[in-house]
This record gives sequence, structure tokens and C-alpha cells, in this order.
Amino acid sequence: MVEPLIASMKNPTINPEEPKIENKSVNGQAIKFLLEKTKGQKVFMKFDSRKYDEHNNLLCYLYLKNKTFINAHIIKEGLAYVDGLTDFKCKDKFLNFQRH
Repeated sequence: MVEPLIASMKNPTINPEEPKIENKSVNGQAIKFLLEKTKGQKVFMKFDSRKYDEHNNLLCYLYLKNKTFINAHIIKEGLAYVDGLTDFKCKDKFLNFQRH
């Protein structure tokens, strides 16, 4: 599951002051992508059946005001990977994005 927001991004901190944003790892690139796409934007979140994972990370589907589905873009860019073991609403859609 892109847990639903952030697949392989463990414990992401979306803090513009955080120096780790320049990290070249997938995690760092995904956080940088999120910041660039959402900075100054109004966003809204939708939730699946689980709101938090076992590490107390918030799980959500993130959309911009213009209905851009941020989770999908993160997967399409190869910045997050779908958790194939967990069931969630957008799993098939996300797996398809990941394959292409």
C-alpha cells in the first residue's frame, strides 16, 4: 500500500527546515517532491480503512485542490513502492502505476 500516502518512505518528516531533504535516497527525493508539489497549495486528505500504520504514521490519500492525486504521482515517479501485502482501496490502481 502506498501506506496509502507514502509507500517505502518510512517516518517521513515534511518539514521545510529539515536538512535531510537534500538526501539522495528515494525517501529524500519523495519528501522533496511532496514539498515542491504542495508548497503554498491547499491540500485535502482522504482516508482508507486504516488511518495509522504500526509506527503511528498517518496514512492518507493526498490531493491538491485541483484534484491532482499526489500519491499516484509519487508512485509514477518511482519515489514510493506499493505494499503488496496490505489490502487497501487503491492497491490495484497503484500496482498498475508502479508497473508502467
